[in-house]
Amino acid sequence: MIIAGVNMLVAALVFAILIPWLPMIVLSVILVGGLIVLMLGNFVTILSGLSKRTERRCTICQLVITGRAFPIWKNPHYELVHHDYYVWLKGSTNNFFLVAVPSIVILASSEYLWLEYGGVYSYFAGLTVLAWVIFGFSWPVHYWRKVRGFKRGWMNNHQV
Repeated sequence: MIIAGVNMLVAALVFAILIPWLPMIVLSVILVGGLIVLMLGNFVTILSGLSKRTERRCTICQLVITGRAFPIWKNPHYELVHHDYYVWLKGSTNNFFLVAVPSIVILASSEYLWLEYGGVYSYFAGLTVLAWVIFGFSWPVHYWRKVRGFKRGWMNNHQV
C-alpha cells in the first residue's frame, strides 16, 4: 500500500511536468489519492506493529528482538544497547508529528479553498501540495541517512 501511494505521488508529479495541459482537478485527485493511500499504508503498518509479541530485527545491529514494534523506542533493546539512536528517534518522531499534523490541516484547508473559491487559492493549493511532496521525499531520505550513520557507528565500534 505504501508503494502504491508513493507511485501515485510520483505519477502526479510526472504528469504535471509532461502534460502541462492536464486539468488541475485530475492532478489533485491523483495527488490526494496518493497521499490517502500512503497514509492508509502507514496506518496499517503501525497497527500491525502494536502486537506485543512481534519478532523482528534491530535496525542498527540486526539482532533478532521480540517486543513491540511501535513505538520503536519503547523496546528495551534500543534504550539499553543503542541509547543515542533511542534518544534521536524519540525526538525525531516528536518533531515529525509537530510538522506533519499542522501541515495536514493546511493542506486540507488550501485544497478546500481552491475547490470552493478558485482564483488565487489555486496558487496556495499548489504551493502546499508541492511542500507536501518535498516533505514526503526529504523526510525519509533524512531518516535513512541518520540510521545509516548509526549503523556505521555501531559497526565501527563492534568490529571483530
